[in-house]
Amino acid sequence: MLYQILALLIWSSSLIVGKLTYSMMDPVLVVQVRLIIAMIIVMPLFLRRWKKIDKPMRKQLWWLAFFNYTAVFLLQFIGLKYTSASSAVTMIGLEPLLVVFVGHFFFKDKAKWFHWLFGAMAFIGVAILINGGKIMKALITSVYSAVY
Repeated sequence: MLYQILALLIWSSSLIVGKLTYSMMDPVLVVQVRLIIAMIIVMPLFLRRWKKIDKPMRKQLWWLAFFNYTAVFLLQFIGLKYTSASSAVTMIGLEPLLVVFVGHFFFKDKAKWFHWLFGAMAFIGVAILINGGKIMKALITSVYSAVY
């Protein structure tokens, strides 16, 4: 449990630290340093398992690794230049909802009812954060008026 909490703290502070480092270095350099540290940690595991992977699949794995980590982190840190860390975290919080939408509408993936429920809750939460709680007051007032 301690390692999970530590990982959560490190992961959740990455965009805040990224925003603070803009005054010291370029976002591309920040991502490179971050990925080099991760490479040093992961490399021993990678080398042991790399030989077991079929050669035709290796090229696909390289592309997947590039787009899934390097490109995503790079775009997130470049995006920090144009917004606050809290806005960036809020937008990133919508990623699971976007995955459900894209899967449903473009790939005909059948999402379960709880995916839609929690996706709607995430969307409402982000809307409340963006509007500074103004929507929450309106919702409470509407519910109270309807019940009364």
